[in-house]
Amino acid sequence: MDFGFLGRDDFVRDLWATLESASVLLEGARGIGKSRVLRHMEANAGDRTVLRFDLQGVSSAAALAERMSEHAALQRSWLEERVEGVFGGWRKTDPWDSLEELLKRRARGGFVVLVDEVALYIDHIARRSRDQARTDLRRLLGLRESTPARFVLTGSISLRPLATQLGVPLSADWTSMRLGPLERSDAKTLFEHECQAVCLDAVAGEGWRMTGGYPRWLKRLAQATQAPMVAVADLAHLEEAVTRLLRSQPFTAELGHLDRHADPAALRHALHLAAQPGSNEASIVAGLQQRRLTRQQAVLVLDVLRDEFVLDADLGFTLPLFQRWLQEHT
Repeated sequence: MDFGFLGRDDFVRDLWATLESASVLLEGARGIGKSRVLRHMEANAGDRTVLRFDLQGVSSAAALAERMSEHAALQRSWLEERVEGVFGGWRKTDPWDSLEELLKRRARGGFVVLVDEVALYIDHIARRSRDQARTDLRRLLGLRESTPARFVLTGSISLRPLATQLGVPLSADWTSMRLGPLERSDAKTLFEHECQAVCLDAVAGEGWRMTGGYPRWLKRLAQATQAPMVAVADLAHLEEAVTRLLRSQPFTAELGHLDRHADPAALRHALHLAAQPGSNEASIVAGLQQRRLTRQQAVLVLDVLRDEFVLDADLGFTLPLFQRWLQEHT
């Protein structure tokens, strides 16, 4: 059994089926497993031609060009190098031009192009140059019209509202798919597999609840759960694991992601308010208004946190461990 891909087979089958007729926006929170899904698709493509580009950590157009040029499919063969010297090459320095020419010239029966963390890349660029962000987004979306390829674009933030803000709204025929957390039974199986001791059923179930079913956090919490003297982990051992995990400040980076925004302090304050027991939209908005935000500004702050999948539609935390960490750091 591939424990790293536990509980995702049906989703991937649905994704391949959707690609028969449409391109896909694949969204979901950090740590939910989007990148693993793309890697699995690339490795198990069968007779399909798949290109995968990882934009995680790419925050400039120059870095994008370098990252994309590293892909084997965009490397020139010796013949193409020779032809370029004589006639001028088809492959240009612009990464979108390179990809478009590749798909037009080499695609036979269509390609599937997987691009990881598109929304984060566009968001990073937009913070420095909205014109560059518009250009890159238009070029990427335009590839679907000018080539026979199908696309899967992933994002740990929602691409649709970002595209609308940039004035490049996505057409309705992009199919949105949301990768959700693992179901309880699959999560428990993964937790028990990763646990450093024999885990009682109740321990694995509580691990699923505390991690919200996020595979990354299930594995981290399970690996921190130890029962060296008795070899069987109970809820007390799980609580000790939570304490050790939270002591390592695991969510500092999550808060750091908010620095991209114009008012990260307001976003952090909203999270601290949402983390308090009994909080609701009215109490959070009221707390933000005390910081001199208007009601409209406060609502927009909450929309950002929903679009980044930190809070759900009801303003609950999608990852309960994050909520607990915030409660302990208030």
